[in-house]
Amino acid sequence: MSSVSPNAVNTAERPISYMVLILAVALAWLRGGTHASLTWITGLLAVAFFLMLVTGYLPGVRPAGAALRWPWIPLIQLRDPLFGLGLLFLCLLAVQWLNAGRSLVFEAGTQSWRYSPPPVPGLPFAFSRAEARQMLEWFFPLWVILLALRAPALSTHSVRRIWRGLAYSGGALALFGLVQFASGATAMYGLVPMRPHFFATFGYPNHAGSYFLLVMCLSAGLLSWEISMGQGRRNVARLSLLSAAFLLGLVGANLALSRLSILASWALVLVLAGVLIRFLWPRLMAVQRLHLVLGSLAVFSLAILLTLGLGREAIRTEFQPEKDNKSFMDRETSFRWFQLQSGLRVWRDHPLFGVGGWGYRY
Repeated sequence: MSSVSPNAVNTAERPISYMVLILAVALAWLRGGTHASLTWITGLLAVAFFLMLVTGYLPGVRPAGAALRWPWIPLIQLRDPLFGLGLLFLCLLAVQWLNAGRSLVFEAGTQSWRYSPPPVPGLPFAFSRAEARQMLEWFFPLWVILLALRAPALSTHSVRRIWRGLAYSGGALALFGLVQFASGATAMYGLVPMRPHFFATFGYPNHAGSYFLLVMCLSAGLLSWEISMGQGRRNVARLSLLSAAFLLGLVGANLALSRLSILASWALVLVLAGVLIRFLWPRLMAVQRLHLVLGSLAVFSLAILLTLGLGREAIRTEFQPEKDNKSFMDRETSFRWFQLQSGLRVWRDHPLFGVGGWGYRY
């Protein structure tokens, strides 16, 4: 197929960046993108977005109501290796979904329980068709996002706009979680009852912790870019919003009550501080260095106050849930080791295609 039209580059850039941002933000705000009752929404959005990218029919790129003509002019590179590899992986997921359906049956001859064979033995399979479908609803939107980010019509300026939008959204999500945590909410959005602990839109602490660690790092990277700009080119509002996103991401990574994210967040603070000093310090004047140091101390002090003020007891309980003599490492290894062994046995039995989406539980 033909490559993207030069005339479409400027007009397509903004719609593509906004659609990528909408899709990525929706995945986070719709219960962390993991709840089966909601993932179909982002799946449908991704299908619509993909069709627009392949046909070149985007708002502002073609006149409203204009007929599509052959040959279509796609806005993505169909020869991109990511296109072929992603399509191949999605085909695997589709085969597993179509070939799903294994039931637990009792064999009278051997007096044992076993799973029935898949509908078509020999092909990749899954146990539950509904659960296997969720893999498509996860990975198809991600594939579309990656293709769009690599589209010729998308400039580095637009990519940075997308990253900033993700950082702002992540900060807003952390603030939302902070309010829920401080109020002692037991229902997400005030509507969905949740089990003992949840944070923001994530029902699982490790998912929340991982997400806000990414928000931290993304905000820090964008901050370093903005600070390194010349004095007359710095955007003060942007610097303030990114600093707030970094602060909220750090607090969110702690109040998620994921042990690993709590430890990793403060380790990352040290690493990021070292990187910023290494690359930015020589470029700054004396007064700018003073502002950077004071601003950083203010952000970290506020993060510590918020974390300890709201979550000290919850964090202590997370690291010592039971009054015993087990250390953090003892508790983690005893809990994870049998899962590692089970996963290794699954891989030995099905080394090429695995057991389908959510198959580990079976």
